[in-house]
Amino acid sequence: MGTLSIVFSPFGDSEELTKSINVLEAVTSNTRRSEVLIADFSSGFAKGWTWSVKREFSSALDITLSSRVVKGKPNTEVWTSGRMFSFAKGDIIYDAPEAYSNTWSESLKHINQSLEVLSATSADVSFEGSVEAQLYEKKEGVLVKTNVFRGTQKQFVQGLILGFDISHCH
Repeated sequence: MGTLSIVFSPFGDSEELTKSINVLEAVTSNTRRSEVLIADFSSGFAKGWTWSVKREFSSALDITLSSRVVKGKPNTEVWTSGRMFSFAKGDIIYDAPEAYSNTWSESLKHINQSLEVLSATSADVSFEGSVEAQLYEKKEGVLVKTNVFRGTQKQFVQGLILGFDISHCH
């Protein structure tokens, strides 16, 4: 089995990584939703994350509209982050944003690593959930299976932000 290298995303810097990790820790240690979002999707992808997580995964990251009182106005809808992560079987995440919008042959030119969720249980108020994901690396122009990540939904999200700790991969 190979190892996954940690490659920092071209979309951000260590400040964005630190912010995302701080929000991750805050929302998973508290039952209150945060108005500071775990990810900035202004570019279409989670800004600063190691993996190119596209905006379409915002619900899996428990980013939803919540009703709040804002400047004295009740029932104002604002985006919030929570801790009930829900990545699911079949989710595929690449290390390159170009992987999502091109033909496969063109996408493969940009991909070095990918993840495919093999099985998962969603997190809830009393359960951290679980994720099993196949890790792939490009070797000689093709993606080959290397390691399998097994951990909680939170550990999976942390891996998407910072890169995966090989101790969770088998």
